[in-house]
Amino acid sequence: MEYEDIVNFDTKLTADVTEWRPSVDQNQLACGTYFLDKEKNSRLGMLYLLIIDHIGKKIEIAETREFLKSGILDLKWLDSEKILTIDSNNCLKLFNIDQELKLVQTDEIMIGNEKSIGLAIDFFKEPNQYKIISSDTLGYLNMSVLNDSMRIETRLKAHDLETWSVLMDKSETNVIYSGSDDCSLKIWDLRGSKKCGECKIFEGGVTSIVLPEQLDGIWLKSYSEYNLICGSYDEKIYVLDKRNLKRSVKESKKLNGGVWKMKLDGNKGLILCACMHTGVHVVDSESLESRLYYDKHGLDNLAYGCDWKKIGQDSLVATCSFYNHQLNIWKIKFH
Repeated sequence: MEYEDIVNFDTKLTADVTEWRPSVDQNQLACGTYFLDKEKNSRLGMLYLLIIDHIGKKIEIAETREFLKSGILDLKWLDSEKILTIDSNNCLKLFNIDQELKLVQTDEIMIGNEKSIGLAIDFFKEPNQYKIISSDTLGYLNMSVLNDSMRIETRLKAHDLETWSVLMDKSETNVIYSGSDDCSLKIWDLRGSKKCGECKIFEGGVTSIVLPEQLDGIWLKSYSEYNLICGSYDEKIYVLDKRNLKRSVKESKKLNGGVWKMKLDGNKGLILCACMHTGVHVVDSESLESRLYYDKHGLDNLAYGCDWKKIGQDSLVATCSFYNHQLNIWKIKFH
């Protein structure tokens, strides 16, 4: 396994999240930025829709949407036509992409009060609606529904500190996982807004959570429906068993940077990890050892965003870093 640099892009404002459009025949990418102007005590952001030509090694800006009073903390493609963002005003915004690749905002809802910043989002697509979960700096989990329009259903005080990560169980959508700066992971059952599990083994905030699932409910080798994979600010990856949260099943060595974002390639058994101060690691899901280290973001620029997609036998990777406002497109070659 080795990597090849394709092209870099200056996002102007500090970049923190990126995700490929879920369409096999289009190399299009969304990227969100967040900037705190300390002198003016204001926040700014930009949502980019980019066209990636990995053969010609070019990036074309298809469309941008400026956030004048807020920055983007997270985004998700709900499907190939819809992008959902959460911003520093704790506002969910929905954008549709038309045939000319224009970003058209179609809905938004404010959550909580102005003292809270939205941090992370996840969703589940049902036949006639989307179930959306978001988290914020006051420790709340916010459940919303999108059908003809968005509406907030319930709010749950989950943690006393920032809730950095949230995940909805796709096989049991009443179950939510939340990770916080209080160094804990909690499991919630929304049917009674009750906590049904808590793990306190971490030495730093819980910044990312993934389920070890391949397509169609098939679990990764050596994993089952009882397992969770968590990344922490303490620079390690943890595998947990939901039936016994007092200890980990296994842990990685320190990756020399907080594991801010993880994206799983279930077919290859690999985890793409944006590791803040260090850069980006590709980690083996069984051994939890780094098999590839990508350092082109530079030390201490805070690699926050990562995503990958399959191209032939290889993977096309997008990663972004904060302080140098840089989006990198690169390819992983599998021999």
